[in-house]
Amino acid sequence: MKSMRRGCENGAAASAAGMRLLAFWALGFVVGCDKAQETPQTMVPPPAPEAERRTGPSYEDKLVGAERLIAKGEVGAALSAARELVEDRRTDGRGWIALATAHQLAEDPKEALLAGKAAVEFAPGDGAAWVALGAAQRAVGELTDATVSLNKALTLMPSSRAARFNLAGVAADRGDFAAAKTELETLLAADEADVETRFLLARVLVDAKDGAGAKRELERVVGMFPGHVRAQRMLAAMAWEADDYKRAFERAKIATRIQAGDVATNNLLEASFYVVAAARLTCEAGARPWSADRVVAVLQALEKEEDLEGSATFVELDEKFGENAAVQARVQKLAERCKK
Repeated sequence: MKSMRRGCENGAAASAAGMRLLAFWALGFVVGCDKAQETPQTMVPPPAPEAERRTGPSYEDKLVGAERLIAKGEVGAALSAARELVEDRRTDGRGWIALATAHQLAEDPKEALLAGKAAVEFAPGDGAAWVALGAAQRAVGELTDATVSLNKALTLMPSSRAARFNLAGVAADRGDFAAAKTELETLLAADEADVETRFLLARVLVDAKDGAGAKRELERVVGMFPGHVRAQRMLAAMAWEADDYKRAFERAKIATRIQAGDVATNNLLEASFYVVAAARLTCEAGARPWSADRVVAVLQALEKEEDLEGSATFVELDEKFGENAAVQARVQKLAERCKK
């Protein structure tokens, strides 16, 4: 399971903005009574006050800003801000930690790995640097190295949730679901509202063939955070596999409203509606093809009874799924239920 998943011009511009502009001074004249004594002299400006010499935010302020962008998931802005940090101070490990994390956010694990290695080179005593490296190593499949790095992080920061979260992911990637479950349940015991840890636990339970446990955790996730699109998608897929097509349709509809454009989710949305509608038609009007009048009558009743919208597109769906053997098998299975 692989779950646990830009800017030189900006850096140059920031560096230029950080330089004090050169001032151009005109020649001044000492004016005396005798014009013959007028001599040009260069006026040398006094040193600028400290407050006047400082321009733009400090490195510390930039670091805080980059971390906020990362926390908000603003990928492009986070990458630019992190790159600016490493341009400002090439040997400050904190900037490399931010850059590694931003690349992870951008799903660019190879670049995250390079930045993570720089982070531990310049800040070997910072547990966050080892977390950044370990997370990147896990993302590229270097699971043994990731385990070493993440355990190193825990020796430096025993309470690091990020290190334990990634160790759970490493265990799951290796197929050691019991170890992964133990790590995640330990984290949830300390913070029950951690939706990402609970979501990862649900994924581990799916892989461990504990569907009931996975569904329970996913429902807790969407109960705390209804906008968690991945949890909504997983619940839709689980309902589809359980032949609960109405629930699959509703979950897929929620996921599509949260984030439109996902092909798999849209396909599940359409297929779920089609199975329900086609089974009802098969039950009441026999095998396909169906007459247009019969389709309209049955689907209007279905929409009214079940609050399922989609009859206007049913003809297109029938063209899409009519010859799909797997979908038609589900239609026939559901139609047998309604005949009973």
